[in-house]
Amino acid sequence: MAPPSKLFVTDLDTPPHPIQLHLIQLDKGPGGFEEKGRLKLSNVNNGKPFIVIVWVTTHPPCLKNLPQYELLAGLADQLESVNLIFLDYDPDRLKSEEMETLSKVFRDYYPPFPMYILDPQAPEAEHPRNQFESFIVPELIMLDPQRKATEHFVLNDRASFTKALTLISQPKSTNYH
Repeated sequence: MAPPSKLFVTDLDTPPHPIQLHLIQLDKGPGGFEEKGRLKLSNVNNGKPFIVIVWVTTHPPCLKNLPQYELLAGLADQLESVNLIFLDYDPDRLKSEEMETLSKVFRDYYPPFPMYILDPQAPEAEHPRNQFESFIVPELIMLDPQRKATEHFVLNDRASFTKALTLISQPKSTNYH
């Protein structure tokens, strides 16, 4: 599917209900990625908004944008005020295949933030592709503390990623704080 021509997907494309994700948090061990624990987004009640970066390890545009994700490390102070979910989204792969692919992609580099994959036991209705009218990877979704989508960016180039990071780095000036 071709990327949309507009950078920002309006709130008409964001669902009015809270987003629900069932995730597996990963940790990089000596043999590659290992399961650290399971997370259900609705169980995170710390009053912080969410930033969900969705990408796929087998998708060339996502891999092309990987170096840009390193820019997030420079926003460490601002990111302390949010729940950052870096989600490798590939519902068609088995968990073991997904973790193996991640280990290859991140052989020499590990992101400075938590890495997640979808829980294969999650209900089909709670997969991201079933919660958004438009779902194109790579993308960045901002959720308020109640998990309602407030902004939705397609990260198809450096300009879109930079625009999203600019919004993230503006403390208390946008509607997701």
